[in-house]
This record gives sequence, C-alpha cells and structure tokens, in this order.
Amino acid sequence: MSKEEIEKKVIEIVADDLCLDVSEVSSDSDIYEDLGADSLDDVEILLSLEAEFGISAPDDELSRQKLSTISAITDFIDNHLNS
Repeated sequence: MSKEEIEKKVIEIVADDLCLDVSEVSSDSDIYEDLGADSLDDVEILLSLEAEFGISAPDDELSRQKLSTISAITDFIDNHLNS
C-alpha cells in the first residue's frame, strides 16, 4: 500500500470517527487542535486504524506528543506496514 493510499484512508477514518466531512481533514490537520478530538476519540481512532491496517499499537501511541497530525499517523502506519 502506498503512502498516499494510507493517508487517504487515515483521513477517511479520522473524518468518520470525528463525524467530519473528509474535506475538513488534510495531512496537516492536528486531530486535537484542528479537529477537536478528545481522549475518548483517541481510543476510537486507534481501534479503527488497527482494524483497517491490521496493526497493533500501544494505547499511548496516539497521544498529543507522538501522533497528533494526519501526516504523523500516516508515517507511523507506513513504517509499520512497509518495514
């Protein structure tokens, strides 16, 4: 799966989990500051990403310090899938 395909799917998942239109989400979007995610959304997004991409990540991976932007999440998944 290409990085572009991963990013597109991440945007779709985040938009769906946060009840947003995909046009409101971009690679530069911060899921907390720009999109309004909270700690409960963290868990839902993480579970959705794990299910979609068949990866497993510690619950603290999707934290404000580590993976707060769409591009950081995309890089994380790309590294796990293509390493």
